[in-house]
Amino acid sequence: METVVIELGELAHYAESTARTMPVTGVVPRSVAEDSVRYALRALRGARRRLESSAADGGAQWLIDNLWLCEREGASALAAFHAAGRLRATCEGALVPALCRVLLASGGGRVDEERLAVFLEGFQRKTPLTGRELALLGASLRAAALVRLAQLYRGGTPSGAAAAVYFTTLRHIASLDLDAVRDEADAVEHILRRDPAGVYPRMDERSRRDYRARVEMLSRRNNRSEARVAEEALRLSERAEGVRRRHIGYWLYENPLGTGVPRRTGAAYILANVLFTLGLSFALALWTKSALTGTADARTDRNVAVRRNVAVAMGNLIFSGEREEGNRN
Repeated sequence: METVVIELGELAHYAESTARTMPVTGVVPRSVAEDSVRYALRALRGARRRLESSAADGGAQWLIDNLWLCEREGASALAAFHAAGRLRATCEGALVPALCRVLLASGGGRVDEERLAVFLEGFQRKTPLTGRELALLGASLRAAALVRLAQLYRGGTPSGAAAAVYFTTLRHIASLDLDAVRDEADAVEHILRRDPAGVYPRMDERSRRDYRARVEMLSRRNNRSEARVAEEALRLSERAEGVRRRHIGYWLYENPLGTGVPRRTGAAYILANVLFTLGLSFALALWTKSALTGTADARTDRNVAVRRNVAVAMGNLIFSGEREEGNRN
């Protein structure tokens, strides 16, 4: 792959053009992505054995000193791909690893949060990525760096400068704030945050992740894109009356996309919200009683602990049934 450095101002347009030349052609097993990593690691091990028998300088020394880094980052990528299942594919292989190879090449082997965010924004103008695909960004960047390193050492020994770029990038990937990039690039996340009830934006990350998993499951069940599922749930909640029905979660769990066929988790969702309301009332009563009957340190500490435990217990009740359904699907 030739290295053509694309300036940041042109990167979104370049990414959109890349998406047009790499249309989705179907799906492939996870082994396609895994095999590219395994092949790169085998090639780098062989190159190190070859270079250890000669004078080590420049690119040779970089590989000798950093093969352990390749092994560590390769193992991390393999673990992520192994958990991913089937992957959407293009003519270049699995979709996300392919776009990450183009991204790395467009920066001359370098990547940071800004370039990644801009590239994803442009790419998704043509090919929106699913939440599961966005979750593979870290693994795919690692795979892309390893594949490029294998290419560099296949034909001989690269210069120290060329090797340094990709070894440094491989080390740098772990420090990228990929969660922030994924949230910014995730169309479903942006839609859910428009929840008319204002509940979703105040949830913790684990709870929001459960809602996104629910959207993914409904997407598969209804043969729609994840963004369309989220948009439909948002549309229904915006038109609904009553606090409960105006929460976007109502149309994901209790009455999925307005089908009128509640799932078992729908009942759990209702019960959890009732229990949550009762729990808040109980906690408020404790707080009020403590304020009226004294402020002794021991009593205050005890009441604070009770209120904290009630809040935690109610939060767990709300989402336990939802997670169970998501795990089964």
